[in-house]
Amino acid sequence: MELRSRRPLAYRSSQDPRGHRRRVGCGDAGLDPSAYLEDAYRWISKKPLAISFLEDPKILRDVQYRIYFKLDGTPAAGETSRRRRRALNTAVEYAVERKLLTENPLAAIKKVKTSASDRVDPRVLVNKIQAAQLLAAVSCIGTWSRRKGRRLVAFYAVMYFAALRPSEAVGLKKAHCYLPEKGWGVLALHDTRPVSGK
Repeated sequence: MELRSRRPLAYRSSQDPRGHRRRVGCGDAGLDPSAYLEDAYRWISKKPLAISFLEDPKILRDVQYRIYFKLDGTPAAGETSRRRRRALNTAVEYAVERKLLTENPLAAIKKVKTSASDRVDPRVLVNKIQAAQLLAAVSCIGTWSRRKGRRLVAFYAVMYFAALRPSEAVGLKKAHCYLPEKGWGVLALHDTRPVSGK
């Protein structure tokens, strides 16, 4: 079966006596599937695979491979792939608990490795000259009395020289910094202030 579009599940309000709208999905036992899901429902009803099929390494590798891709064939985001693998592992562990499988077959199969390199692309890394130019530019923001530019210089300097995250740089206090006149200093990170969506 080929799905041509990815529309949201249809809503069916007549089943709920309180008049609330709710989705009709897999968890609603006893309800007919929506028109959008009828083809998929018929296909699954005719071709069910027993959970014991996951003991076949070929089928399990195919399932594992598919969780790393979207329906259109493009790779899924890293967090999406990890969430799908956790869900698959949870389902397989439940099957082991219900004695439908003797052991978790996922434990014997290695994860699909994504191609990652330890090399840093110099085109995306700030070098010393760019960092100096950035610090000089942000020092000119605002007026001297408001100290906005000086705060931005400190903010970007600790991010560049100490490799702090922005939330760690915002949470840093002067009392937690040991900065000698010569040599290396120490920054004690006690607090982070993450802001969602910034």
